Parts: sequence; structure tokens; C-alpha cells
Amino acid sequence: MSNPEPRGPCANPGNPVFSCMIKAGSHTPSEDPALARSQNLMYKTTSGDYGARSATFESSPCSYHPISQSFSQHLGLCGMFQDNSFNTSLDHRYVCNNNLIK
Repeated sequence: MSNPEPRGPCANPGNPVFSCMIKAGSHTPSEDPALARSQNLMYKTTSGDYGARSATFESSPCSYHPISQSFSQHLGLCGMFQDNSFNTSLDHRYVCNNNLIK
């Protein structure tokens, strides 16, 4: 009998998307075990891809139009509005003891 050829990590006869066991960080040695766990190739996160490629002419803006910060500058000097009106509601921090009132 001849020996069967060794199969690669994605040679499972099932669905290749869900049965592929290629480790995402296998091409770079890493001490972090979270980077070496297997990932599903169908769902790829892109949060770490921001800034991975330099901006092209089509993706960069042609002009810059800053917005006036006059409202924010005024609040930075004076502070936000504080409601210092007369409070007429009951103060619920203290428990009313009827024995002390009599």
C-alpha cells in the first residue's frame, strides 16, 4: 500500500471556510498566545487595519475647511451652565423618624 499524501491544514473535505485551521500569526513568531489562535477566514476584523496603507490621491481631501470654535472657546473660559436655582424638593438623604417629631 502506498502512503497517502500529507494534507495541508485546509484539506478537510468539509466546508473550507469553516474548517480551515490556518493560524493567523503563524508566519511571525510571537509570545502572545492570543495572536496565535486560529481565526475564521470568512470574518476579518478591520480595526487594526486603519493606517496600514498610505493615503492615495482619491482618498485624501482636496481642501480643508475648519469650523469656527467660538462657541467652544467661550465655554472653555466660562464653564458649562450650572443650575443654581432654589431647590424645593424633599431631601431623601435623611430618613424621617416620626418618634423624634412628636
